[in-house]
Amino acid sequence: MVLKQFTYKVRDTQRQIHYRELWKMMLHSHDMLSKDKDLRTVCGQIKGYMTKYGSFGKFTSHRRIFNQMIGGLNGCGKKDIVLKKYKIAILNRI
Repeated sequence: MVLKQFTYKVRDTQRQIHYRELWKMMLHSHDMLSKDKDLRTVCGQIKGYMTKYGSFGKFTSHRRIFNQMIGGLNGCGKKDIVLKKYKIAILNRI
């Protein structure tokens, strides 16, 4: 019984660490996009992280914000407005 509680605690701690790291990575991606970096490069890094550590969680809130950002940039939205909304959404979650 004690072993199960301990393994759950370790897994939950690792999940929280990966969630926080992904928020930091998404905030860094905002900086890269505002400096006119390639969208595919930035998206590839975030999607790769979500795939690699998907066993710790589904990252639903991360994916929702990320997909809205990509949809806004690909949907011919103004880049400044989309990035501002993206940054606000990330900072509200950190």
